[in-house]
Amino acid sequence: ARALTPEHRTVPVREVVKSVDCSSMASSLQSQSSTPSSDRRQKPYRHRYRGVNESSNSDEFYEHGPQRQEQNSDSSDDSYLSSDESSSTTTTSQPQPLGQFDRIRDTCIEVVEDDRMQIFILFLIMANSVMYGVGTYSFIKDDPNKVMLFEIFDLWFLIIFTLEISMSLLAYGKNYFRNGWSSFDFFIVTISWISIKVHLLKAFRVFRALRLISRVEILRNIVVALFSIIPQLTAIFFLLMLVIYIYAVMFTQLFKDMYEKGQTSTDFFGRIDYTFFTLFQILCLDEWASVSREVMVVYKWSWVLFMIFVVMTA
Repeated sequence: ARALTPEHRTVPVREVVKSVDCSSMASSLQSQSSTPSSDRRQKPYRHRYRGVNESSNSDEFYEHGPQRQEQNSDSSDDSYLSSDESSSTTTTSQPQPLGQFDRIRDTCIEVVEDDRMQIFILFLIMANSVMYGVGTYSFIKDDPNKVMLFEIFDLWFLIIFTLEISMSLLAYGKNYFRNGWSSFDFFIVTISWISIKVHLLKAFRVFRALRLISRVEILRNIVVALFSIIPQLTAIFFLLMLVIYIYAVMFTQLFKDMYEKGQTSTDFFGRIDYTFFTLFQILCLDEWASVSREVMVVYKWSWVLFMIFVVMTA
């Protein structure tokens, strides 16, 4: 045993024990034992006297005496009671058990939002797109057995895509259509089912490859950025059309008689619609030099107009 204070460390242990008020300790213990069980629950030793048993410094007990011990036991009992009250509150406020539909819906959400599922669907979209390209070769188109096998594989792809969308609809309900990309996927799959009955729509099955946009985040960001600048692109488009219209009227008035006179091999500027088509050809830089050279044979200065139009529009 140690003394109560550093200056009394030379005092014998017997004197220290005598100085302790044993009557107060006995009264406190008696009051604790007389407390009804409904007001104070008896806890294990380590909870009631946490300050003594779990203290890393034994001086704490001897410096503060039984009063500190009683305070520790009261605080531990209060914390224990508060934890019991919170646990009872939590127990009474537990949610009701999920129904069968809710369990199925939670399962669909877990499957649809799983990264492995997303990668699997992305792989199927890519494989289906490649299959459409391979199906254009003659060694498949000319073989009825391979064509039938091609259609079977295409149907299985469509069934898997339909199951994936059905699970998404079951998981998210009407909120599924609030996402534009989800609505786009639903539209593509619906058109694919219609194309089975309508032969003319079979060529549009390749649009399933566009589902890659809804699956790859970088492609989605690019599309969103393009749609965000549509007003600016519309202004540029109208400006370009204005320039083409001015040149169409001017070229038609200047060169409309050249084909009738046999000065050109093709009627490039006989009517304004012909002129529009010719200017679009020049805009795309498709053999625009041959058109301009045929005109330059008669009108040497015409190259200036062609060069200005190409620089402004191409």
